[in-house]
Amino acid sequence: MNQYLKNLPTAALFLLFLTIPLSKGLASIAFGVWAGTTLIYKRGWQSALFRYWWQLGLAVLFCWLGITIAYSTDWMTGFNVCYKHIALLAIPILAIQCRYEIARYYKQMLTVFVVAVLVNCGLTFVFNFIEPSLALKIDSWLPGLLPHTPPEELYSYKFGAYSPFMARVQLSNLISVGALVAAFLWLKRYYRWFFLPSFLLLLLYSISFGGRAGQLGFMAGMTVFSISVLVFYRNGSGKTPTWVMMGRWLVPIVVLLVSVLFYNGYEPLQKRYQQLFWEIDLYQSGEYKEYDYVNFTSVRRIIAWQNHWQIIKEYPLLGVGIGDYHHKLDAIYESDEHNLPVNSHNQYLSFWLFGGIVALCLFMGALFCWLYGLWYTESYVFIFGLSFLTIYGVVFLFDTPLLFQVDVFIFGLFFGFITFCRDILDD
Repeated sequence: MNQYLKNLPTAALFLLFLTIPLSKGLASIAFGVWAGTTLIYKRGWQSALFRYWWQLGLAVLFCWLGITIAYSTDWMTGFNVCYKHIALLAIPILAIQCRYEIARYYKQMLTVFVVAVLVNCGLTFVFNFIEPSLALKIDSWLPGLLPHTPPEELYSYKFGAYSPFMARVQLSNLISVGALVAAFLWLKRYYRWFFLPSFLLLLLYSISFGGRAGQLGFMAGMTVFSISVLVFYRNGSGKTPTWVMMGRWLVPIVVLLVSVLFYNGYEPLQKRYQQLFWEIDLYQSGEYKEYDYVNFTSVRRIIAWQNHWQIIKEYPLLGVGIGDYHHKLDAIYESDEHNLPVNSHNQYLSFWLFGGIVALCLFMGALFCWLYGLWYTESYVFIFGLSFLTIYGVVFLFDTPLLFQVDVFIFGLFFGFITFCRDILDD
């Protein structure tokens, strides 16, 4: 019986990978079970924290954000925002505690994740093409689904697709990470017959349904992945096998070719990027004020960056404090001329606003230290981590995904998990 209890952390981690793409509520439960059982049944892990010190950068950032509550006027809001980010503190530490189980089962866990992402995408496809009345009935029958939004109300042809499980921005990021995982497992020669078509299918989903930030992150991440394989992969004699020479060029060629074909022949994708360029032209000329620009997402991002920068110039060193973040943004939005809802569309600026240049440096330092640590593990692991950070590094320029549970779980989980995606650990 005790042996079964000791396997609970591993089972909970499997459940977390399964539920993140499908249910925020179940993912929260899985995370709580994983944390609780790990703390109870895992012992003697403290010394490993020093060995894997590069995993702890996000935990240091979380602690600094907690300190900023002290100079915030709204402490309760500060505690609530910090609580939303607690996975950034806990998951890398929990992953260190469960590192042997992760090294043993990481391929199976990642397979569960890819399957769950494919299920999400498949149901998203169905919900966007069935009759809206039927979709509304399904929403009422099944608890936990997001209210159905018809495509004409969502402007989905221009901005992405409705998903019953999460917002379109989070769905786009999820698809990008799922495709990267499929490419990584293909590189590890694990069930290639499944992961090559899975990658291609997720590529099609990203092109068809993904938001623009997620699509750009996907392209950047897969480009880095392909170039890294070109640089790192050698066989025992130091030569690159012929099949690798062919295969590693196949991924970027397929991504580029499919993207070009879809852009030239797929009207929704054309509209999405034509809308982007049109909005930028309108903003530069000032003509956007002649339209109802509330739904101009590119214009809203530019204005959000400007408003963030206005506050940052007043509080460059320590920021406004995580508790006063929303209040300061509300005030600057009320004082400008645009009459837009408050938005945050840049993760780097948001951390700068939370905790000043200190928070931004801690965040960037955490990412670079993590890559430094991965450099000394395996080339596969480093390629996986570098490509993952590239995806989110691009997304961070256009959105603030770490304000939302789905991306906090995805980013925190893979940040802690990727280090141990290898068959043999040094310790």
